[in-house]
Amino acid sequence: MWLVTWLLGFMLLAMVAELAALVLLLSLGVSAACAVYFLQGGQLAPLAQLVEQVPVFLFTIIAGTVSIYRQQVARETLMRARDAAEAANRAKSEFLAMMSHEIRTPMNGVLGMTGLLADTPLSEEQKRSVSTIRECGEGLMHIINDILDFSKLEAEAVEVEELAFDLHGLLTYAIEIVTPRANARGLRLQASLTADVPKYISSDAGRLRQVVLNLLGNAVKFTERGSVRLLASVVGARGARRLRIEVQDTGIGIAPEKMARLFNSFTQADSSISRRFGGSGLGLAISKKLVQRMGGEIGADSVAGKGSTFWLEIPLTVASEAEVKAAAGRGSEGEFQDALLVLRQLGRPLRLLVAEDNATNQVVVKAVLAKYGIRPDVVGNGVEAVDAVRRASYDAVLMDIHMPEMDGFEATRAIRMMAGEAGSVPVIALTANALSSDHDECRTAGMNAYVSKPFRTEELIIAIAEVVGARAGRDAPSQLLDVAASATRSRALSA
Repeated sequence: MWLVTWLLGFMLLAMVAELAALVLLLSLGVSAACAVYFLQGGQLAPLAQLVEQVPVFLFTIIAGTVSIYRQQVARETLMRARDAAEAANRAKSEFLAMMSHEIRTPMNGVLGMTGLLADTPLSEEQKRSVSTIRECGEGLMHIINDILDFSKLEAEAVEVEELAFDLHGLLTYAIEIVTPRANARGLRLQASLTADVPKYISSDAGRLRQVVLNLLGNAVKFTERGSVRLLASVVGARGARRLRIEVQDTGIGIAPEKMARLFNSFTQADSSISRRFGGSGLGLAISKKLVQRMGGEIGADSVAGKGSTFWLEIPLTVASEAEVKAAAGRGSEGEFQDALLVLRQLGRPLRLLVAEDNATNQVVVKAVLAKYGIRPDVVGNGVEAVDAVRRASYDAVLMDIHMPEMDGFEATRAIRMMAGEAGSVPVIALTANALSSDHDECRTAGMNAYVSKPFRTEELIIAIAEVVGARAGRDAPSQLLDVAASATRSRALSA
């Protein structure tokens, strides 16, 4: 309140100063005019005419003052609106971070325990039940990731990569993913590539795959009979060629008056669609933003009751097989086998500390690590983690972020202040936080790697091997390792 009072007082003082300056200028003008007229014969008639103009001058002064005041009020209003918008954006980011953590934490337990259960001897009926649980859990994670993707796209925080990959393989993989759903609905699923579509191109394979899968998934979902067809072609003149991908279906179609809402956030062409087919209404909005970030465009043509054609075009950059191999490396399976080799070459049991306050997640992590002969020490908060590192020597620490008494960031900073080898023990963030700002905080706190929950076993083992190998001198990472993103990229490139 005192700040507002101070600002209003400052504005009033500025107005008074401006008014005083205008009055002074008017006085000087009147004095000069009087001097001129009197020196030219002392005639008072011109002076009388000048005096008649004084109300005009005063009105001009008042009007100017009012205009200045209004401008200052407008500036103050804009500043308040800007501050309110920034506060709302911060609140949204904090809410998304909190919801991401609160949902991902139990989902890590659900998916982790389901995976462990699937590795045990089960009857066919039990396998189907476990598979259903896992599919439902992954479906929920898909919605959560959609919301986070949309938030990052809105904030323009999504980075688009330019790496060589196998386009034919990516499209074939996308078809294979939706084939079971198409078969279940009795649909014909076809793919066609024109002869001029190159096998290898450079673009963001993961993002392109995400968009194509969304379009194919929608086509299958909204088509009750008939077919779904994927077409790929090259359009445009030489030097400005573009890759065009179309997904055609014989589904319900979209009415012309509803086409304008098609790519809007949190909306579907018809509210009854959400009740009938489900969905968050974010898929096409995310696809549009991703394609635009890739320098392309996306659109649709549709006839209600007959079907739709969704298309996208992105710049086409042809790559070579050698570039693809260089970009993909050995792939995620190769990385996983390399990671296991690194751990075996230690020649002794791995000394690992897990700092995790959630009892279910403790069980999941211990069970996953036990499959590879790793039996970690487990603590429930940051204070206990710091004490454990001070008392014993560890090869690495798996650190949750949100814990009671002392969080993972503060615990990592406390560890980094220790003298000797304890202060350099590798710390891996094993957290349900999944925003880009979380990565930055981990790096700032001194963490060496980042694995988000729910985690894949391969991702966790690769992260542990990376930091343990680096400490042993086998590798020297120069920045925070985002294992989840690395593994996802490898899978997309090898698709």
